[in-house]
Amino acid sequence: MGKLILPNVDEVGTIACFGTGTMFRGWAALFLSAGLRVVAYDPIAAARASAQADVEKFVAWLHAKGKLLPQTAGADPSAIMRNLTILDDLSGFANLHPEIAFEIVTENRDLKAKVFAQMNELFGPQVIFWSNTSGITTIADISGRPDRTLVTHGMNPPHLTKAVEVVPHELLDPAVLDFTHRFLRERLGKITFNAPNVPGFLVNRLGIPFWLNVIFLIEEEGTSVQDIDTGITGSLGHPQGPCLLMDLIGLDVMKLVSDDMYNAEVRSRFEDQFETPELLDSMVECGNLGKKSGKGFYDWSDPKNPQPIPVDQLAQPRPAA
Repeated sequence: MGKLILPNVDEVGTIACFGTGTMFRGWAALFLSAGLRVVAYDPIAAARASAQADVEKFVAWLHAKGKLLPQTAGADPSAIMRNLTILDDLSGFANLHPEIAFEIVTENRDLKAKVFAQMNELFGPQVIFWSNTSGITTIADISGRPDRTLVTHGMNPPHLTKAVEVVPHELLDPAVLDFTHRFLRERLGKITFNAPNVPGFLVNRLGIPFWLNVIFLIEEEGTSVQDIDTGITGSLGHPQGPCLLMDLIGLDVMKLVSDDMYNAEVRSRFEDQFETPELLDSMVECGNLGKKSGKGFYDWSDPKNPQPIPVDQLAQPRPAA
């Protein structure tokens, strides 16, 4: 592929993003806060519209709370938002020269492979590829440029949380790994750490069994959502309870990741700690996905004051508005 020429961290000006779902919205607000231009693509009109609205809301919140990064501190949110473009057609990337192209679509390997194929057609070999996957270990294999592709898994919501797990692999150019860590730290103010390229990486590899055990306690013992979250926040010092956190992650994402880990080689080593509880399956099946659907372990009718849902109502569909 030729000699890799990386920009200086402070020379990065444009991030191309593919997918405009929950994680994109937080990442985009963060990139914009860092003074970067963000050009994103999503073929779904409703997704583009809601993404635009959410990113605008996040940027306004960062401005109001004094949490914009130094690059844009004091700038008007409307001026910051002018650096965001959401495309309805891939042709809009013509003549764009991003330093980084970021895959942020849903956790589906085939879909991600399709996106990487598009990225390879659109961008020259010097562009670094990132993926925000929360547990797929074969990103390098499907990327088309494994030496310049790696996982940068931000925690939800990425414009507020500090940590990003960076997942190196044996085909990765060490200079790309170093560049990624420095960019995340120096331009975006992140705390970064290397995670092993195993199903779930580091955070979900350790977190998923804990969260699934929380659901088993609810399912098998009838322990209330409020008791669990109160107990964990009051005893272990977690800033938010596991039920609330799962609602923010998305219960569909929880199920996808846990199913992937259950079906991976870790099952033979760790037995059934990644097996999905029936309650989680039922909640996902009826559309109770957490904050994004309005109901999960909490009722999100008032997003500023979510209310825990009684155990016997968790797998009941949310009433139509």
